[in-house]
Amino acid sequence: MSMMEDIADYLESAGVGTVGTNIFKGNMPDSPDQCITVYAYAGETPDLSIDIERPGLQVKSRAPTAEDALDLAEHALAHLHKATSQTINGVLYYYIHALQSPIHLGRDEKGRYMYSVNYNVVKEL
Repeated sequence: MSMMEDIADYLESAGVGTVGTNIFKGNMPDSPDQCITVYAYAGETPDLSIDIERPGLQVKSRAPTAEDALDLAEHALAHLHKATSQTINGVLYYYIHALQSPIHLGRDEKGRYMYSVNYNVVKEL
């Protein structure tokens, strides 16, 4: 499984939402109005001598109101930022650390509010 699948599943198990309903991977669909999407991006160089990698993770939230979009981003943050030594779908995640608090990205083309949080991840290969 990919990191995006693992993180989406982890967020679902934490009660943040449901994968495929309001938690998405790699692409934020036009609906529903209120949802989150997890994205993977280039992180740091893997350390092959100890079989770990350090991918980048971004979680974006969207909702009709700024308060709801921020609440959703903070709900995901509360679960991800404290994830230490978690095995998700058979993969050990040593830690997931937020790089910043949720940041407002503005509004999308339909006027919905968007927030984002970037994370450092250290996981086994």
